[in-house]
Amino acid sequence: MKLNMLGMLGFLGLLGSLGSTLDSPALYGLYALFALFGLFGYREKERA
Repeated sequence: MKLNMLGMLGFLGLLGSLGSTLDSPALYGLYALFALFGLFGYREKERA
C-alpha cells in the first residue's frame, strides 16, 4: 500500500527531526500527519 509506505517514511522523518534541531513547525506537522497515516495503515493490517 502506497499510503502505508508514506506513513513509514514520515515516521522515519519524524524520528530524524526529533533527533536534530527542529527548524520548521510546519514540517514537523507534516511528519506527524504521515506518522498518523502509518499508524492507521498498521491498524488496518492488524485487523485483516
